[in-house]
Amino acid sequence: TPERGNPGGPVAIAFVTGDLAHYATATGQQHLVFEILPGLDDTIPGSPVYRDVLLPRTNRLEPLIVSADLDQPAEARQDFCGKVFIELWSEDPEGFPMPDGCYYSEDNTNPNVVVKQLHILFSPKNHLKKNTK
Repeated sequence: TPERGNPGGPVAIAFVTGDLAHYATATGQQHLVFEILPGLDDTIPGSPVYRDVLLPRTNRLEPLIVSADLDQPAEARQDFCGKVFIELWSEDPEGFPMPDGCYYSEDNTNPNVVVKQLHILFSPKNHLKKNTK
């Protein structure tokens, strides 16, 4: 559980893309979303609550806060990618595709379980490739 006064440190996210033909045939923009879910704290019998277990921060360890200027696809900015992702790496010989822009939002459809979302947008024909780390 995150503690006040302890901003934590960088987190590595690793994934492998699926074996989908869509990666090679897509012609439009590609949208990658990392969702950060709260964890269920059931330490108090009969009163389970959801608590943040990972708090997204900038490269300067400042908390990410939803901004009305940077929470929609049309507002994505490439410089924001550099503020939230220190390094983007791939085993693909061409490397990780250059993001077109990034933005941060929160899904509070269920106010008890707010899902934090880091978005990366890729321009047409500059996507992730299938079966790639």
